[in-house]
Amino acid sequence: MAPGVVIVAGGKYTTYRATAEEAVDAAVRTLGARQSSTRDLPLVGAHDLDVVRAAVSARLGGSLADQLLCRYGTETLSLVGDSDEAPAYIEAGEGYLVGEPTWSCQVEGAMHLDDVMRRRARLATETIDRGVAAARPVAEEMARALGWDAARRDAEVASYLRGIEGERAAETAADDPAALKAYSAID
Repeated sequence: MAPGVVIVAGGKYTTYRATAEEAVDAAVRTLGARQSSTRDLPLVGAHDLDVVRAAVSARLGGSLADQLLCRYGTETLSLVGDSDEAPAYIEAGEGYLVGEPTWSCQVEGAMHLDDVMRRRARLATETIDRGVAAARPVAEEMARALGWDAARRDAEVASYLRGIEGERAAETAADDPAALKAYSAID
């Protein structure tokens, strides 16, 4: 490896920030620059969390506020806006708000239904049907946010449902090669 080159391989979500700090510190040592300031910077959604928790809880009630604060931290205030109306829920979304797919698209950069269902709203893991019943309502919200036409919306739903079908087929397989074959056969 060339002098001054820093390589990071592997890692997991809960250690990325610490890994990044170590990598930056290693790189700047060779350059004679100042060390990383990440340790002193609050994560997005973590600044003044207690103040935001009080405001959101007063407005939405404790249970919903806690759910949203766990997902969005202090960004919850931006997500729910300042309307006095009760927030609308995604049909079959088991506690997820209609505004969450829009937030995922407009603020977090989500471009595909699969991304929102699996990683952002996590409906694929937090609902008994893996988000199958909520897929179309979520896709409709995303379509409004991203300007999708009906064909694109339907293609996103179909792709997501095929993925779920493939997972279910793979889970019945006796071993990994059979699971891969079962998953790959869904198309």
